[in-house]
Amino acid sequence: MTEKDVRRLLIEVCVDAGSTRAWALANDLSPQYVGDVLKGKRSLGPSILKALGIEAVTTYRRIKK
Repeated sequence: MTEKDVRRLLIEVCVDAGSTRAWALANDLSPQYVGDVLKGKRSLGPSILKALGIEAVTTYRRIKK
């Protein structure tokens, strides 16, 4: 799952909740923060990922020279 996929999921859950504000408040988040994330002004933080039931995983791979 990419960051773009997570943002799409965030949009979906906000629509299902009736609004970004409704989803944010139902998950004890600031509507401004959620709106900023949706606009790409802020990155996806742990509180949004937790509310979505998503875990951030960092991977590393060797670069071929």
